[in-house]
Amino acid sequence: MDEAQTQTIIELIKKAKVGPKFLKYTKARSVEEAGSLEAAVATIAARDYRKAVSALDRTQERKARPFSRPDKWAGRALLSCLLCWILVPLRTYSRLAGEIGRD
Repeated sequence: MDEAQTQTIIELIKKAKVGPKFLKYTKARSVEEAGSLEAAVATIAARDYRKAVSALDRTQERKARPFSRPDKWAGRALLSCLLCWILVPLRTYSRLAGEIGRD
């Protein structure tokens, strides 16, 4: 990686507020082994540059909207659908059974 790419990743690391797990994810040396953050980032393989930038962008986007929980709403929507599939046929069946019993 060249110096411009290293500086780009360092800026993104500071914005995304990621820690040592990011360096491990990119298979770079740790800050302790390399001596500084700049040296550690410079050990990221050139082929992993895009992977590192996209991971930092995704992390930054997630941290920008911390209260967005789509999985929570998806679970509620699924529960609602399941209840409708159970209750609507039961209601219809009981209505039909009541009409048959009156005749």
